[in-house]
Amino acid sequence: MASGHRLLLENAQQVVLVCARGERFLTGSALRSLAVLEGASVVVGTRFCTFFFALKSRILIQVCSPSTQDTEEPRNHPLVSPLEVGSADLPVTSLSEPCVQLAGATYMDIHQAGGGINFTVEHTRQASEEELFCSFQQRLQCMMRAGTTLVECKSGYGLNLETELKMLRVIERARRELHLSLSATYCGAHSLGAELGAQAVSHLEEVSDEGITAMAAARCSAVLLPTTAYMLRLKQPRARKMLDEGVIVALGSDFNPNAYCFSMPMVMHLACVNMRMSMPEALAAATINAAYALGKSHTHGSLEVGKQGDAIIINASRWEHLIYQFGGHHELIDYVITKGKVIYKK
Repeated sequence: MASGHRLLLENAQQVVLVCARGERFLTGSALRSLAVLEGASVVVGTRFCTFFFALKSRILIQVCSPSTQDTEEPRNHPLVSPLEVGSADLPVTSLSEPCVQLAGATYMDIHQAGGGINFTVEHTRQASEEELFCSFQQRLQCMMRAGTTLVECKSGYGLNLETELKMLRVIERARRELHLSLSATYCGAHSLGAELGAQAVSHLEEVSDEGITAMAAARCSAVLLPTTAYMLRLKQPRARKMLDEGVIVALGSDFNPNAYCFSMPMVMHLACVNMRMSMPEALAAATINAAYALGKSHTHGSLEVGKQGDAIIINASRWEHLIYQFGGHHELIDYVITKGKVIYKK
């Protein structure tokens, strides 16, 4: 058996699959009844795909490679599916977060004082490719330690061909050298939305009833950004209206100079508190629906047979603690796993 699998997880208190029937997204009542196994085990094959679930009597993490086999026996944890990051992540920048924002200045106040996007564009243009890569790598590692295994990385802070290409080269290098899955997006024409048949739309604080109806009909994912609304003191997106209308609701961190947050557990907590989402709704929005927004829910976003073997293991009695304990994810997350390989251990 050791030669046929890359990772074996035995008898987790809970294995949160999110979905179990090959769904590409979840809406409606399906969001309130996530697929969860009690006292179950997971095997990730040598081709990095999850391929077997069974009930066992103890928990064992067994990581296998052609030349070595390491075994560890941690405490009895629940196993939780990976946290995805939805649209509007802008981590490839050279930025300086102005303290005046937290003192109450609006975005336009900062912009008129010489900050804002023009400040960031100028410093991103001046930064070398190596400088951008080093800061990008550090930010991705922070996201990974908070449980993220798939990141959408948008360009858009170059605003000229040379800098945009520089940013895309940085993203491509990170894709080659780092363990996380990266999805690169050119950040242009992002306000045109569902009219062009977009798979996902973000920044929906002012979306109309007609827009919500159109998104539901087009199966266009609404990527909600709780940290952006919170930090910029904006009106919260109408998550409950979208959920009730059958929109595919996803969550994203919107990491950028105005929403400096690496943590999807904190994003989910804010979605529950400020947008009135339930914890199952928030978890689905941050996993399978976020993967759908990136066109990757066939490989990411849930623990199902044939999907990429990404997971996190937390030290808690139930998975809900990952959302409930605001800011507690660093203590809760013991392991982060991608493709059946442990890439982070607390």
